[in-house]
Amino acid sequence: MTDTVAVYTKPQVIFHWLTAALVGVMLVTGFAYTNDLWGKAAITGHQISGQALILVLAGRIIMRVVGPRVTVGAVHSFWERGLAIIVHLSLYLCLIALTLTGYVAASALGETALALPIDRTAARSDLGEMFLDAHFTLKWVLLALLTVHIAASLKHAFFDRDGTFSRMTFQPRKDQDHA
Repeated sequence: MTDTVAVYTKPQVIFHWLTAALVGVMLVTGFAYTNDLWGKAAITGHQISGQALILVLAGRIIMRVVGPRVTVGAVHSFWERGLAIIVHLSLYLCLIALTLTGYVAASALGETALALPIDRTAARSDLGEMFLDAHFTLKWVLLALLTVHIAASLKHAFFDRDGTFSRMTFQPRKDQDHA
């Protein structure tokens, strides 16, 4: 890690909102596929956006490790800082698990939009079925985590008005450290 800043860098903000957009696409295409709404386009879109999400997550993790550390500041209570750490870590782990289990499940299909599908026989095995079940369960975990994350963001933006939300936007702040 390098130095400490009060706000996220532009690449960190871009990675955050790319993740949000891709998760939104994944939710819509996953729903469409599950409910047989758009035919093959739904699963193709889901797989393509899932692969893009893998790349964006890798970029986010790299930025998190090598980029500047963002200070939380004294404005947040102990429980808010603790909950934020738990929710953010859980979001990362859930997104990684979702992409991995989805990749295995998609590899089991006859035709996929995957760049490098795993062995189809392995994907269609009992272990592959377990990955598919985990994928479907993890979507509910993700939705719960997103609900908490978005609710906390809205709380900080509209009730606390403490500048927390603006740190993940391109809005300039008076107390902003420019990285």
